[in-house]
Amino acid sequence: MKRTVFVLVLTLGMSQLLLADGIEFFKGDWKAALESARKQNKLLFVDFYATWCGPCIHMSKTVFPDAELGSYVNQHFVSVKINAEEEEQELVGSVNLEAYPTLVFFTSGGEIITRHVGYLEIEELRQLAEDVNQYPALKQAVVKGNATRNELVRFLTMARQADRALFDQYAPGILQSLSLSDLQDADTWKFVSLADMMPGDDLFKKIIAHTSVLSATHSDFAEVVFEALNRQKAKAVAAQDRQLMAPYKDYLKMLYDSLADQKYPAAYFDLLGDKDYYRDMEDLSSYAKSLVQLTDQYHTGNASALLESALELAKASSESEHQAKAVAWAEQALKLEKTKNHVYSASVVFYYTGRNELALKTAQQLYTFELDESEKEAVDDLVKTIQEG
Repeated sequence: MKRTVFVLVLTLGMSQLLLADGIEFFKGDWKAALESARKQNKLLFVDFYATWCGPCIHMSKTVFPDAELGSYVNQHFVSVKINAEEEEQELVGSVNLEAYPTLVFFTSGGEIITRHVGYLEIEELRQLAEDVNQYPALKQAVVKGNATRNELVRFLTMARQADRALFDQYAPGILQSLSLSDLQDADTWKFVSLADMMPGDDLFKKIIAHTSVLSATHSDFAEVVFEALNRQKAKAVAAQDRQLMAPYKDYLKMLYDSLADQKYPAAYFDLLGDKDYYRDMEDLSSYAKSLVQLTDQYHTGNASALLESALELAKASSESEHQAKAVAWAEQALKLEKTKNHVYSASVVFYYTGRNELALKTAQQLYTFELDESEKEAVDDLVKTIQEG
């Protein structure tokens, strides 16, 4: 009996030891990690981080050490941590990082399967790893032609980067056949968000037609729609043809009419579209003119909108006329409503326009508000910057 208990305790103890270290990160360079993955017939999981990145540090301390997560990831992946600002710069350049942390899954051949930008909780990373681990089997089912529709959607969601040829082969047919019920499904919506939709596409029109339902279902609805609108804007800018902004303006109005409390006339979206177009064209004069018209005609009674325009104009133009206009908008905003966010923004506008005395006086008013620790630190930094500037 004593021997049985000892063996049981020893076995349980060894199990805990096997789980204790969480995700085991490969010791060696990227080339060696790829070779290790090939030999073990595994995929790769890479954490691209920066030493100053708070969420990166938090994941390293609270997510990666999780025993059960580590057990699963270690079984199926070769894991690598890469300081993206110092290490493996050729790989980092090919991944086109935009923020940290960026978590990327690769095939053993070095092709990207999928990526996630930002912090993930333990359960979220585990789910992502499980999805990616099924990728080879899903691909085989698709190639053989016996994948279910759900399997095809899950595969295509990941295949956009790793197997673009298969994505281009199957995605159009799936996208064209989606019903409203399909679009409400979370996995299908994730797949839709990866499609390079344009405002003229049938799928985009269907999404806009069901804005009220889909915006209530998906928290990133507006983001997905705006990405499509921005593709139209990029097309217009590339062609240097402002007429191509017409769909951008039309659908922007439809979106605002459906989601925003305040309604605006078509002329408002003409000015808004022109402002965005000229900004991306780097036509400063036309951009500033559109911004001034837009703000003076539609936002003079809205403190937040005035300050947003003031910040835009103050940063974009050093012309005295524009600087004075930005200051006037900021002063008007503070007369309308004086929240701590408004006071902070106004002080930044005054600083950008060279009104340092006014900027400092305004910034110091922030100490009269109730501030938490991070807010007080931000105010201290702002005051110090103004004083040194």
